[in-house]
Amino acid sequence: MEPSSRRLPPASGTESAIKTPLLKFAAFGLVGLMLVGLGSFLYYQWQDTYQVVTVHVIDTRTGNEATYEAYKGDVEGRSFVTVTGRQVNLAEVERMELGEK
Repeated sequence: MEPSSRRLPPASGTESAIKTPLLKFAAFGLVGLMLVGLGSFLYYQWQDTYQVVTVHVIDTRTGNEATYEAYKGDVEGRSFVTVTGRQVNLAEVERMELGEK
């Protein structure tokens, strides 16, 4: 027997031709969907960070209240930066309430 007679018959060209474009289309579609999802997430995160909120600082001893406007992303713990650039740090006897503008 010749060595060429032991070879397997070639695979059907139509099956592999159909699977390859379909697989590529599915892969590119999945990557595209992931990129759209990532872009949407980053946009909404950015939009939420730069949302202007009203910050009420209330002195718990006297009940006096001061109101400021700040970007939501600039409010951290017991301090925040106002829209005008003013840094505000709360004392231990003050509390902060956030509200929509």
